[in-house]
Amino acid sequence: NRRGFGNPRGQYWFIGMEEGGGATVKALQVRARDMDAIDDLYRVHQLDGLKANMCSHLTATWIIMGKIVRRLQGTSDWSDRSAALRYQCHELGRASGDTFLADVLPLPSPGKNQWHYSWLYPTREKYETAVLPQRRILLRELVDEFSPDLVFCYGTGQWTDFREAFRDVR
Repeated sequence: NRRGFGNPRGQYWFIGMEEGGGATVKALQVRARDMDAIDDLYRVHQLDGLKANMCSHLTATWIIMGKIVRRLQGTSDWSDRSAALRYQCHELGRASGDTFLADVLPLPSPGKNQWHYSWLYPTREKYETAVLPQRRILLRELVDEFSPDLVFCYGTGQWTDFREAFRDVR
């Protein structure tokens, strides 16, 4: 039932195909037990079993998000790496911030050609068939409820899903 990270009332939404990486059974249990449907990205990365230091290493996708937001906000050092890391650490996906991050598919995966969840769905194709229609509806409902100013979609493999979920958003 995970919807995303950050503030859905935020001005800037970023919607991707799915989180990168893979998840262990333990990590999925932590997600199910300890994460809220909409949660603070930094808080989640402090949970046992999911610990990651968002403040010490740049994540390529998050850095791009930060640069986009900071550029749109008129920040003069929007492209500076150190400033981007500070934004990633302190502002991206925060419950009180300007950004909301969500994914079309809820399970993390290192790529479309890898499937680590055969114990949940026998194949990735069966997973997508079962999950995508519900997720499109969920994302559409979130847009209707919160009316974001800008929605940035990334991941060319999901353009059909993005268009369906965000058909009334520029």
